[in-house]
Amino acid sequence: MSGEAIWSFALGVYGAPGVPEMGIALQDEAGADVDILLWCAWAGTQGVALGAEAIAAAVAATRPWRDGVVRPLRGVRRTMKDMAVAAPPADVAALRAGVKAAELEAERLELAMLARLLPADRPPAPARDAVAANLADYLATLGIADPDRTGPLLSAALRAV
Repeated sequence: MSGEAIWSFALGVYGAPGVPEMGIALQDEAGADVDILLWCAWAGTQGVALGAEAIAAAVAATRPWRDGVVRPLRGVRRTMKDMAVAAPPADVAALRAGVKAAELEAERLELAMLARLLPADRPPAPARDAVAANLADYLATLGIADPDRTGPLLSAALRAV
């Protein structure tokens, strides 16, 4: 599967109302990986119900990249946001923008990795069912039993079909 296709999907869906707030809340409160959430939704729109085993394998496969590249870049960007420094504000803003661009590129690459992990051996499933099941399965790995937590993402993903 194409990394370009999942990236286009992710950009469109992440821009939908409520999706960024939902993703950041799950990321900060439960350690969710927004890219995994987006991959679960995208896979569902492709008619693929992933199952807990495939999701766990994808989390494990992308963990080194996420922990070694994506999260550190996010941490630097977030730290810079509220940091008071003696450097010229425009220079700090330009540096932060560069870090943000690097973070987005790292996330694009993670999504490309995930696209290649889409199981090909699954029988086709209705998109609504597959997206909902994938998101619920990922939330379960985080210890979250409330599938409504991903409501904005579910809605946005199904509108993208």
